[in-house]
Amino acid sequence: MKFSAQISLFILAAAGAIADYSPREGGVGEYLKEASPIRPFLRQIKSALKGEIEAYEAKNDLEKIVSATGKAVEEISVAIKGIIAAKGSYDKNEAEIITDFIHHAHQVEKKLLKADKDILHEVEEKKLCKDFADKMSAHLEAATKFIKEVLPKLPDQEYKDDVSAEQAKLIKFIQARADLYDGDSCKAVTEKVY
Repeated sequence: MKFSAQISLFILAAAGAIADYSPREGGVGEYLKEASPIRPFLRQIKSALKGEIEAYEAKNDLEKIVSATGKAVEEISVAIKGIIAAKGSYDKNEAEIITDFIHHAHQVEKKLLKADKDILHEVEEKKLCKDFADKMSAHLEAATKFIKEVLPKLPDQEYKDDVSAEQAKLIKFIQARADLYDGDSCKAVTEKVY
């Protein structure tokens, strides 16, 4: 499994930007620190992604990666519910943060897809394709729910278009990760009986 330190630093920096984005003094980051109820949920997602990244990076055995991925999916799902429930509508500052968050999330998913390709053979050998496919399917479901619930709460059509474009990229990479484990490469081992 090859997952370079440079990629890790990029992913951790992107995850950090999710929660601490502030283009200028007193900017959006300051606003979120002071006023927005979505901030704790963004931190929760940052933490979940960090745990998944660390499992891949540590070159842990696959069962630990499956566990970390499952935990990340669960924590992200809970955080998404919190973001959705936090407010009836988002203001422009929150809409910017949500757009930026989704952009960074799709970058993280792109890097994790590369890492998944590196471990695919080992996943096949250990007959864990179904476990990985189930986690990715749950992740895809959460991302789809997020966009469905968040879009109507955005302040105007421009933000809705921006979020939709970023979300399409995010879903593309999550779907590719799901397809990797549910496709022909793992077909022979997805018949595993539980």
